This record gives sequence, C-alpha cells and structure tokens, in this order.
Amino acid sequence: MNPPPLQPAPRRSWFVTLLACAALGVGALGMVISVISLMMLSTARYGQSSTLDFLIVVVGPWVLFAGGLGLLLRQVWGYLIILLLTALFAVSCVVDFTRQPLGPTETVTYSPTGVKTTTFRSGSRGSIFPLGASLALLLVLLLPPVRSEFRGR
Repeated sequence: MNPPPLQPAPRRSWFVTLLACAALGVGALGMVISVISLMMLSTARYGQSSTLDFLIVVVGPWVLFAGGLGLLLRQVWGYLIILLLTALFAVSCVVDFTRQPLGPTETVTYSPTGVKTTTFRSGSRGSIFPLGASLALLLVLLLPPVRSEFRGR
C-alpha cells in the first residue's frame, strides 16, 4: 500500500514576512519606551496619564510585538491583532481629521504683569499619508491570498 501523498508546504508570502518583521522591530523598540514610561508613571513624578495614553504607550508595543510574532508564525490570532491595530490606527487618523480646525487658530494669553501674548497655530488637519497607508495595509491584509495563509490552523 502506498503512503498518502505529501501535502505541499503552505505558501508564505514575502509581504506577510516583512510586515511581521516590521511589527516585531517596532514593537521591540516600543517596549523599551513602554518600560521607561511605566516606571515614570509608577513614581507619579512626571505628569498624569489618561487611560488611552497608557494603552497606547505602555500596552501598545507589547500587543504589536505579539501580533508580529503571530504573523511570523502564521497564526490566526496574530493576523487578527495586526488587522485590529491597523483598523484602530485608521480610525484614529479619521478622528484627527475631524477634530482639528480647518483654519489657523489664535490664542491670546495675558501674563501676570498684563502683557498680551498672541499665539497662532496653523490649521492643518494632519497628514493624509498615515491614513492612506493604513487603509492600503488594511486592503492588502484583507486580500484572499493573504487571508489564505492563516486558514486551517
């Protein structure tokens, strides 16, 4: 009796591998900043932090590193983490566009001695590049050839 034929090795795209390596690298660098920020927050000497800031600065790099590791191992949970992080980044870019004023803003303050100080802030609504990059990455991650690398596990 003949043994069953060997199944071909699953296709591993360069895109997913490079994205995983980028996520691992950025996550690893961010983990250093994360630990330092956590130490600063634990001593309560350097300002206050909101919950969102805490999640972005302290928890975010660890989640990104885990997602990159999952992508590299072609695990579904790694794919979902990267997909979720990319979608959240795209939503935050859209929120930045809607929150910032369109034109320049003027702020007037008075010193204790009565001197008037006027500050002008440009009215840019942020860059379109991060939004375009995150939407393009979402589009590529949702393509069938990329999704097929994470099925059947």
